[in-house]
Amino acid sequence: MAITYTLDRERQRMFTRAEGHLTLADLLEHLRVEEVDRAVGYAELFDARGATTDVVADGIRRLVERTRELQAAGRVIGPTAIVADHDVVYGMARMYAILSEFVHAPVEVFRDVQPALEWLDSVAPQVVG
Repeated sequence: MAITYTLDRERQRMFTRAEGHLTLADLLEHLRVEEVDRAVGYAELFDARGATTDVVADGIRRLVERTRELQAAGRVIGPTAIVADHDVVYGMARMYAILSEFVHAPVEVFRDVQPALEWLDSVAPQVVG
């Protein structure tokens, strides 16, 4: 499994691509890398089209808990638009979005990229600097 990303620091955007089989360890590592790169506050497009996963409800709760830990450490969490076309990935992403509401981290899930980008623009207009 590979998660790669590009940062646009000027516009405070992260463009992430997930390919292959996503595990909980992969997703937690991605959060760790975001923190190291000082990008957890950026608006993120997480494109997981074509990816699969074995993450279950307990793993989703762990991801939300990690988000809460980042917030407790003073990190602002940027909005995340997840794009998924595999039904299991989509379902787990929806669970993540719902549970993220409890920690005030904006997450939405989409089947296509364009509506995801439009949502990101509506909740986090691009910084032009």
